[in-house]
Amino acid sequence: MNEALAEAKKAAAENGVPVGCVITDGSGNIISRARNLPGKSLLVHGHAEILAINEAAEKRGSLNLSDCTLYVTLEPCPMCLGAIESAGIKSVFYGARRPSGSNGACRVPCLGGILENECAALLGDFFAEIRDSAER
Repeated sequence: MNEALAEAKKAAAENGVPVGCVITDGSGNIISRARNLPGKSLLVHGHAEILAINEAAEKRGSLNLSDCTLYVTLEPCPMCLGAIESAGIKSVFYGARRPSGSNGACRVPCLGGILENECAALLGDFFAEIRDSAER
């Protein structure tokens, strides 16, 4: 999760929503890493999970990532959950939970709350800065 958090910090430095993701193989080796694209990219699918899945599949030459584990700093959204399921990823570990009332990844086995305070603080700081800028 520390590696995913490092990616999230890079996203924040690039003015993207600070979400980072890494995917490991069955031996625990990182095979891909990604972060959310900056908001100005205008790519609806520019989420860290989607980008990491694409990179892992490309490296392996296969869309079958059934022996892989995904670590992400924010509970996956429904779009990312669909990609996770399509890739056959069996385990997901996430940091910050999505706010109440939003849809998260509840259809695959997930373990949340890993480095939750650090992940949530990074997201909170990012959005507080946006709110402060808008108020000026």
